[in-house]
Amino acid sequence: MIKRRRDGFGQPDKPRKSMIIGIALARFMLVALCVIASACSTQLKINGTRVVRDIQILDRVIPSELVARVGDEVRWHNGSPKPITVGLLESKWLDGITCETGFRGFGRIDDIVTVKPGHYVSLCFSRKGDVQYNIWLDTDNMNSSMTPTAVIHVRDGSTLAN
Repeated sequence: MIKRRRDGFGQPDKPRKSMIIGIALARFMLVALCVIASACSTQLKINGTRVVRDIQILDRVIPSELVARVGDEVRWHNGSPKPITVGLLESKWLDGITCETGFRGFGRIDDIVTVKPGHYVSLCFSRKGDVQYNIWLDTDNMNSSMTPTAVIHVRDGSTLAN
């Protein structure tokens, strides 16, 4: 007669393979949940009385379409290992900026800026409308590293409906 080992609860040991698969699946689910949570968290942070809306730049722009209120701070975060360039497609927005980080140069606000890895630049828009911009992922090769045009829909009032 062959004796089987029992675990501490009087049950025969289950194969280790299923336990390893279960642990791997749990880890995968945890990573997936973290990725989803970080993508959703790009929307709201409070900075004093101003709402901060984050745009993450890795190998693409996340989100490529953002809705913000007049006065919200929009931050472009460089999560890539190389410097990137943020460029607004129209300079008409620059005369209505109420706050900025990293866009000021020589006493004026620039419509194109370079962002170091791990840093961010930001703007607060004072009027509603659509702000289109591009990101260049390789500052040494501006011709082929441009992302598709992204947009920030700046809305008036307390709702963010399109």
